[in-house]
Amino acid sequence: MRVAQFTDPAAPVAAACTAILAPKGNLVQGSQTLAEGLYGLMTRNASIARGDLAVCRYSALEDGKPVSQLALLKIDPSEAFSQTTRTDEQGKRYVAVEVEAEVLPAGELQKCALVRQLEPRPTDYDMVLLDRQLDGENVARFFSRDFLGTDLVIDSRQATKKVYKILTDAENRLRSTLQPDAIVTSYQQQARTLLASPSVTWEQLVLIVPAAVRQEVSDSVQAAQLPDRIELDGSYLAKTTKTVTYEGDFDLTLVVPADRFDDLIKVFPPSQRTRGSNFTKS
Repeated sequence: MRVAQFTDPAAPVAAACTAILAPKGNLVQGSQTLAEGLYGLMTRNASIARGDLAVCRYSALEDGKPVSQLALLKIDPSEAFSQTTRTDEQGKRYVAVEVEAEVLPAGELQKCALVRQLEPRPTDYDMVLLDRQLDGENVARFFSRDFLGTDLVIDSRQATKKVYKILTDAENRLRSTLQPDAIVTSYQQQARTLLASPSVTWEQLVLIVPAAVRQEVSDSVQAAQLPDRIELDGSYLAKTTKTVTYEGDFDLTLVVPADRFDDLIKVFPPSQRTRGSNFTKS
């Protein structure tokens, strides 16, 4: 799952989504624009699996208030679905996608975009993207870029996860280079203080790290492509920092409360470790 923003709010897909989400938006007309855009892309690129586009307008809560949002669902061909042409009360034809009673429709919904209300436009991201055909947080370029016309962005939760990993990896590097306990303890305290802040900058991430591993951390920060200032997700950190996990040889995992870590765990330098005690903090 990733979040994204429209590159050009005036582009056809972005404009169609904005129009559909308007108070008197025309779902049918907007859906035709979106379907034609995806169809044209599929005809130009033989590697894209043919499929149907379902456009659904629904209500969701944001800041405790119901708002209109939009779901764009790419459904790949399957025996589990059948298409039937029907006519509504106004005499307009439409295609209904129905589930066959004797077939289990598992896995056909491959790609999805959940578009937020665009007027006023959100300051952080316009939509959430899902792609079941790719592992991890990847999204197919043809869907996110070529069809939707978006750029992937990092939301506060993803950025916070990256910040936490960078700080944890830095502590592991300090221990592996046999730094004195006083240096490691001082770094731990500074890292906890930094994570307790509402936001951090990438300069702060680098400056709190001792010189012995500063270049490696700087490289990690640049590779993470973090913004200049990162708004930290307090709910994520509250769950993550309650416990400290150490993983050792032979699939050994040790989880202890973070506030009692110093009382329960003694981490020895590599030169004093025996096989089975090669723990890595995660």
